[in-house]
Amino acid sequence: MEEFVIKKKIYKVVEEYHEHCFKVENDNKFFIVRSLGTKSVAFYNFCYANKRLVAAGVSIPKILVKDKKQGLILEEFIDGDTVYDMLRNKDLDEKIYELVFVENWRARVNGLRLNFNPLNFRYVNGRLIYTAFVFDVYKKDEDFSQKEIRLWFYTKEFKANLIENGLDIEFVAKNTGLSVDELNNLIK
Repeated sequence: MEEFVIKKKIYKVVEEYHEHCFKVENDNKFFIVRSLGTKSVAFYNFCYANKRLVAAGVSIPKILVKDKKQGLILEEFIDGDTVYDMLRNKDLDEKIYELVFVENWRARVNGLRLNFNPLNFRYVNGRLIYTAFVFDVYKKDEDFSQKEIRLWFYTKEFKANLIENGLDIEFVAKNTGLSVDELNNLIK
């Protein structure tokens, strides 16, 4: 397995999330390493996005080390299910819906538009944490309340998201205790 050396510490790869993002372990603790390279602007774009999101007050994982020479970012590992995973298994707690609107407001008043796919959020210890580290310039017609909100409820958009991720409505019905017919009635 691959490993990274950051500030003279060895981080062993436990899982590869995608091409440039890895769950790593050091001293029985988990972290995320983003290998963004030194020859592209990805490292600088990531650092800029982090700065803008922090300034906006958006809840994101803490950056622990920025290694410009290697193009590596070491960040806090947020353990727990994504909001998408939670919604597949049961309806979400009202507190999560309150928090997602707060995150949208924080981003919006700072001219940012987050990617509100529930896969990009984790709910841990009463906090809703945005893990994607990406944003666009805010546009009113692309606001969360106009677009992605339907991914956060049992809707046809959520059903399409399930299918896109290799699951079906029977899986959700089984986990929620609803029949397929009851769930399909909610989705209309």
